Amino acid sequence: MLHPPPSVTPDTPPAAPLAGGVDTSRLTVILPTYNRKEALRRCVLGLLACDVEGLDVTLRVVDDGSPDETTDVMKELQRQNEGPIRLEYHRQENQGQSAARNLAINASDTDVILFIDDDCIPDPGWIRAMAAVSWDGDVGAVGGRLVAATKGNWISRYCRFIRYNEFPVDDRPLTFVNSANCAYLRRALEEVGGYECALPRGVDHDLGWRVVLAGYRLVYAPDAVVHHFHRESLRIVLKDCWTRGASNTLRSALWGKGKRPSAWRLVRECLIIALSMVDLLLVPVEAFRLARQGVAPVDALPYALVGWLRRIYGRCGKVSMLRRLLSGEQKLQRTSRMPEGRQAPEHAPHWARVGADEAGR
Repeated sequence: MLHPPPSVTPDTPPAAPLAGGVDTSRLTVILPTYNRKEALRRCVLGLLACDVEGLDVTLRVVDDGSPDETTDVMKELQRQNEGPIRLEYHRQENQGQSAARNLAINASDTDVILFIDDDCIPDPGWIRAMAAVSWDGDVGAVGGRLVAATKGNWISRYCRFIRYNEFPVDDRPLTFVNSANCAYLRRALEEVGGYECALPRGVDHDLGWRVVLAGYRLVYAPDAVVHHFHRESLRIVLKDCWTRGASNTLRSALWGKGKRPSAWRLVRECLIIALSMVDLLLVPVEAFRLARQGVAPVDALPYALVGWLRRIYGRCGKVSMLRRLLSGEQKLQRTSRMPEGRQAPEHAPHWARVGADEAGR
């Protein structure tokens, strides 16, 4: 279990719990933030404007040690807030989004906990749509619809074109819910020990599969809509690809019960990167294909080039993590828990199936 949360006394008596013992009349919304004060202000104001009539809602903002004026912004928002949503502000030393979310989970006492990111803004009906979900039976988490907020510059247009960070990503069974727009049953989070703090990215897939292996289902709530403001810098997009490559590699190792990769795997990944340089010659061909798909001619070549760069940076991030794992610089120790004794379904990714098999032994 996570650490026991402090008691929180609501201003008004909560309504009776719904069938199944899950009270959706009292909700917690968790918003981690780091060094994005204006984006945070936009998100908080959007949340405070949500329709919550008849609901008892607490918004917990967790500042992950921001060096900017985030604290001043939050104090101003707290002074201006007249309800009905209570606005709580927490601050911690910089430890990452997962630690920030876990801190707020520990400070909450509601059956259902909603999550959103600071580069998003919710529809006014978002909280109510999450509350309307049936949490009966084995539902452990709900993912809402995550869509692009604006087209912006050509980088954000590219992100929108590939549906970067949008949700759901396809029509297959849900294998995770995006923490920019989701809700979890508190007891499901407690059973698996919350978010994994060792991972810089990829925590949504890691948490989603641990919740599934604990015996819960993930469901989709299309009426719970959040708008995501895409990245508008090539540097940020490529840095994110590098981090994702590294994090996915670390996640696979963690699910493999701490088995370190072989040196041959590192050599193989380096060879793949070298061979990928040949793909640069095919960028004009890819640009032509994109143009035939309807991409504006002015964007087709940049889109094709960024696609190639994203693959390269992802592989480089993977190589970087493999080197850290082989040298022992990167520790293989979970902060969360792996469920035991349950087989992964057929549509589970390889790393989740391996982890489930290891945990069941």
